[in-house]
Amino acid sequence: MIQCLPNELTNEDVIYSYLLSKQVGDVTSDILQISADRSNPPTFQKITWYESSLQGRGNTTGTTLVPSVNSTLMLTVKATEVSCKDSAKFICKVVISGGRSAQDSAQLNVVGKSFL
Repeated sequence: MIQCLPNELTNEDVIYSYLLSKQVGDVTSDILQISADRSNPPTFQKITWYESSLQGRGNTTGTTLVPSVNSTLMLTVKATEVSCKDSAKFICKVVISGGRSAQDSAQLNVVGKSFL
């Protein structure tokens, strides 16, 4: 599971979007974006996938933009569907009301083991 969870938010803050990307070597590619969509109550979110290989294996259950103090992006992939190719530095960027944004990253290493 990869989870983007901003801290120090108030009820007055509005989350405009989360962007989850991955970096392998010098190449960074977007995985998915969760953005505000006022025409989609009650979650008010639109999910845009950029990486089809993870879209087919992952789900975003638990992702929410509203209320902002509980806002999170969650990407879950079953352990049986994870491969060594999924190893990467994952970067989460959040855009918040008032022109604020922040990002953080974490390295996820997937190590394969053979069982005889």
